[in-house]
Amino acid sequence: MVPTLDYIRQKFHEFNHLYFQDKLAPIPIKLSNTKSYVGNISFKRRRKFFGQWEYYDFTMRINTRIALSEQELEDTILHEMIHYYLYANQLQDKTPHGPHFRQMMQYFNDTYGRHITISHKGAKVEWKQDENSKPKKHIFAILTHKSGRKYVKVVPRIRSRVLYFHNSMFKSGEIIEIKWYYSTDPYFNRFPSSVSMRVYEFEEAEMLPRIKEAQPLYCDGKNVIVTR
Repeated sequence: MVPTLDYIRQKFHEFNHLYFQDKLAPIPIKLSNTKSYVGNISFKRRRKFFGQWEYYDFTMRINTRIALSEQELEDTILHEMIHYYLYANQLQDKTPHGPHFRQMMQYFNDTYGRHITISHKGAKVEWKQDENSKPKKHIFAILTHKSGRKYVKVVPRIRSRVLYFHNSMFKSGEIIEIKWYYSTDPYFNRFPSSVSMRVYEFEEAEMLPRIKEAQPLYCDGKNVIVTR
């Protein structure tokens, strides 16, 4: 099923009433044709008193590149609505799918028979197509959260950007280890290259062979060095 704006708006209104007690204000909804996500919530933020952040100007984007089943599309919309609810109510986690997100996801799945997941099942179809695309040079990090969960992040191939992201993640207090690599594997074409705090969980069975083939890099927060 290829999503339309009318369908997404209808489901947003329906799910807002059924699952969120009409607490979510309507937001702009847009269609996307990107390769990096199935659904996305974007926003702006500004600093409030006492160092708190206020999140505003939300937009939901749903990808039209992949023909999901109706259930997968509904669960994708709900996935993004959970993100919206958490940010709008200052309940955001330190990581994209932390304890608050998982708690709400599990509640919806158990109570209403939903099948919301951390990673979008449909995205794998598109990403597998990307693996056949032209190889590109990537610098990526494998991050270990203090909970033990692992994430991947692709950053621009610029020394200052690598160092900025490396130091910013350790300052967050949530990351206990970062390992850096260089690779031309098209697998990494799926991930947006940036220094934002958005990182991505991965399946070890998919990632470990790629780490093994990648070129290790050493980073101490001041220097980035090839180690072999």
